[in-house]
Amino acid sequence: MRILFLFPLIALACASAEKDTAEFRPSFLWSSHQETERPMLQSALSLADALHKARTNSPALRAMAYQRQAQIERLSVAGRWKNPEIGWKAEGLPLGTSGGKEEVLLGVRQAIPLGGVLSKTERLEEEKLRSLQHRQAFLTLELDSKVRGLFASALVFQEAVVLQEQRFEIIKKQSELQAALVESGEKIGGAWEDAKMEQSQQASILDETRRRHQIALGDLALFLNISTSSFVLRGDVEEVVDFPKLEILLRSLEHVPVLAEAISSAQVAKIQADLAEARMIPAVHLELFYRKTDTGHHALDAGVFLELPWNGQAAAQSRAQSAEASAAMQKVQWQLQETRMALRRRYTDYTLASAQWKKIQEEVIPALSRKTQIAELQYQAGEHSLTEVLQYRADWVKGEIAQLNAWKEVLLALAHLRPFLLSEKD
Repeated sequence: MRILFLFPLIALACASAEKDTAEFRPSFLWSSHQETERPMLQSALSLADALHKARTNSPALRAMAYQRQAQIERLSVAGRWKNPEIGWKAEGLPLGTSGGKEEVLLGVRQAIPLGGVLSKTERLEEEKLRSLQHRQAFLTLELDSKVRGLFASALVFQEAVVLQEQRFEIIKKQSELQAALVESGEKIGGAWEDAKMEQSQQASILDETRRRHQIALGDLALFLNISTSSFVLRGDVEEVVDFPKLEILLRSLEHVPVLAEAISSAQVAKIQADLAEARMIPAVHLELFYRKTDTGHHALDAGVFLELPWNGQAAAQSRAQSAEASAAMQKVQWQLQETRMALRRRYTDYTLASAQWKKIQEEVIPALSRKTQIAELQYQAGEHSLTEVLQYRADWVKGEIAQLNAWKEVLLALAHLRPFLLSEKD
């Protein structure tokens, strides 16, 4: 009687096995033609969408935009002469009742800079604007790095939930089969208890994966300033796995925003030193005044004034700016060393993570796939039990989860490399 009870369950499991054999392969992100089968009740958020939202909502980038606008305004008037001064003066003012008639003069005064001060001032403002542009590029790449890291974590946990759900269903089937075998008397109760314990453990793993997925989504949503219930993630690892070679990046470090900003800052300091040296030559002040003489003739009074550099401030300022320029160049050398070291470390992390991911993808997953297919064929031939087939399937899903975790490490390593790209568009 117990055997008769077992037959319908085994037949149902066999039918399920045949169906699962054709549909078992889980939808996975590194297969661009496959889509995750989930209810699309929410809007999908791609990595490009997340990057756009982050850049749009970033206070740091908005502040930098205002700073650039301010610098553009300064540059628009750099290199111009100072505004002329207009005034009047009276000469021969009587001090008593017997004094003569005073004369009123109208005139202008203009400072005339020497030593190329105006051209150097314009160059200085241009370089300051260029430095701000490099700073903005660096902030953008730094923002992208954070977004990509958060997006990778959330996306990995999203797919991990799908795989853990599939693994839970497999273990659940194993538990049900063990229960049927115990009920039929073919196995003792201990086997069922072990199966129930494994199902309970997998349920806990599934709950923890879902919880970490919600945390990752919350972190990403908070960074993007959007609602966590308004989106699901979509993406393809093939879009981001390709990356320039280390040798190319090392040869072009001067174009990396973080180093380009330091070089530009050093250039600003150099121009400031040149400008301070030029200002050691005092400006000439020219005065012109119009007067009308007592005889009715028109005349001009002219005067030239030159500042005497007695206090030594201009010379001291020139020496100080020269020292600042030398310090800025040393900072560039220091930044170059630090950037090279950081680039090599992070590129090594990326290389190792990528190699691990490719090994799982090219060796482990195909091997697990072949083993599962062979086990299913042997099951159909009566050489394997359904329990063994389910175990192979569980191992297959476990391999997919390992591949997913390896992919997460690749994405995180790539995110850490973003600040070393040649430009924010690379």
